[in-house]
Amino acid sequence: MSDAQTNPIDDIAINDPLMVARMNSTVLDGPVLVEAVKFYAIHGNRIKNEMNQIGAESHHRQDKVKFLNGLMQDITDLIDTKETLDISKNLALQDKLNQARSLGVRVPMDPKSTDEKPLIKTNLTVSERDKLVKSIEISIDEMDKDGKIQMQKMQVLIQESDRYLALAHTTLKDEKESKRNNTAGMKG
Repeated sequence: MSDAQTNPIDDIAINDPLMVARMNSTVLDGPVLVEAVKFYAIHGNRIKNEMNQIGAESHHRQDKVKFLNGLMQDITDLIDTKETLDISKNLALQDKLNQARSLGVRVPMDPKSTDEKPLIKTNLTVSERDKLVKSIEISIDEMDKDGKIQMQKMQVLIQESDRYLALAHTTLKDEKESKRNNTAGMKG
């Protein structure tokens, strides 16, 4: 076969038994067509569910990043002229730091803190404050990296979805042409 006549499908590794049968057949009969449509629908729903799950996780992660960015802004706003951080009277910020701690941020703990009653240190030195801010930044970076990985997964799913849509379109188009040719043969 010359280069101009090569079949591009031959260059693609097809692992789906249904697709192998479809490519080896010029016409799909009724039951095979029904199975093909079911096959595409099942995979389409699976891809849709995976994309919805990834989207929800991505949205949840974005909320966490917004929260941590707001926390960094709150900390920056409270730095005094000595560049220390006193949050002893700021219960809202203490609550936010507890939430950040649950997200994996390393928050300086009071020496009186116990496992049963964790206490956040409320007077931070310059060094402790800088470590806290750095820990928040690292947590945000990790979440951003996870978000990029999930976006890549979504891109793969979109490409897979496009593949199934193209195969379904081709299958239905071939079936329609087959019926038209059979009908034309009966008339003539």
